[in-house]
Amino acid sequence: MRTNILPIILPKPLYKELERRAYAQERDPLQHARWLLKQVLSEGDGERSATLTTGSRDPEAVAR
Repeated sequence: MRTNILPIILPKPLYKELERRAYAQERDPLQHARWLLKQVLSEGDGERSATLTTGSRDPEAVAR
């Protein structure tokens, strides 16, 4: 089985936010980043911005 690698370079503030959210959900930051990417890539186009912005699939969370 072949694994594809996608390097992602994030600015420090964005990485810190990702890390904070991961630890809040008791996840490893890398595992959390993979989960977020899977969620975004599997959703419809209309919901992608909500997930990326808030880390939530809840449309109400965008308004907060």
